[in-house]
Amino acid sequence: MALGGFGDTKESDILKAIFKGTSLTALTTLWIGAHTGDPGENGANNEVTGNAYARVSFDADTTGGGDVRWEALDAGGPAGQTRVRNKLAILFPIATPAGWGVITYWSIWIHATSTAAANFVCGGTITGGSVTISAENRLEFAIDDLQYYID
Repeated sequence: MALGGFGDTKESDILKAIFKGTSLTALTTLWIGAHTGDPGENGANNEVTGNAYARVSFDADTTGGGDVRWEALDAGGPAGQTRVRNKLAILFPIATPAGWGVITYWSIWIHATSTAAANFVCGGTITGGSVTISAENRLEFAIDDLQYYID
């Protein structure tokens, strides 16, 4: 679950669109990351590294394509907050030769590897708690594990 938590660059883009009339660019290619702690305002903190870790491509649903990867926005968040959540499981590579530790947060990026703040979209805690990934195991974010709320 996450409330708010857009990266600084995305927050700035939203404010410019509202108050300065600039256009928001639709994001189509998204990358999901895993973190052992809070990713912070710019996403680069505590992301897993090494041991075959890689962000996973999990694209945005395109206009007219239906709700394939992400559920339609609803008021299912706490106190009726607007929510979006993953509709399909998200599978990471197998951790090898060692594990990744305790995964507590997720992140969404617009780049497969860059940790530049401009590429960080948002992040949050894993719904249902943490997951320990030991050697030769795979991290899976099950359906609804990635939920993002906006107040």
